[in-house]
Amino acid sequence: MHYREEEYKRAFIQSIKHDFDFINYACCIKEELPLRKNRLDLLLLFNGSNNHEVVEIKTDEDNLDRLENQIEGYYKVFTFVSVLTCKKYLEEVQKIVPSKTGIYFYENGKVNRLRSAVVKYDCLKHDEINFLLRQKENHEIAKKYNIDLFSKNRFDHFTEHKLAFIENLSIYDYYYEAMKCLRKRYFNEKDMLINMF
Repeated sequence: MHYREEEYKRAFIQSIKHDFDFINYACCIKEELPLRKNRLDLLLLFNGSNNHEVVEIKTDEDNLDRLENQIEGYYKVFTFVSVLTCKKYLEEVQKIVPSKTGIYFYENGKVNRLRSAVVKYDCLKHDEINFLLRQKENHEIAKKYNIDLFSKNRFDHFTEHKLAFIENLSIYDYYYEAMKCLRKRYFNEKDMLINMF
């Protein structure tokens, strides 16, 4: 990770603690979370609500070549997506990202918010959300909906059962359950928390 990106992250976390609307929630921050084709920079999960925010960081040392594809990939799994960039890229970022994508910019050691992320459900994909979940988490979701993902031989996992379960569950239900699993995972696994307040 580049020093510059780390600087942006620290400033963003300070902004959350002091300046923005997040201070009424307990929050955990997960860095470098792998998705199917991308690795997101920051995931903010707020306890006691279904809210979250994904933040892609583009510093003045980065380029914007992959930004459109990265944001598109994030919307397959998450509904609140933002970009944190520098002042010189601000205009270009506004042209690249969807209008519902939040935009923050870093200037003089501080993070400013140009616009807030707005919920966007229309790009969510079952298989992309599934990639993020652990097998145990998928089983917990299936159990809640009275679905057994195993064959008669309890050690023989049926992939087709899993796929049928995932695809037959409404994308909104699956997304909602997945977000609950992530909050449970990261709020309980203290070694995976970057920050909590």
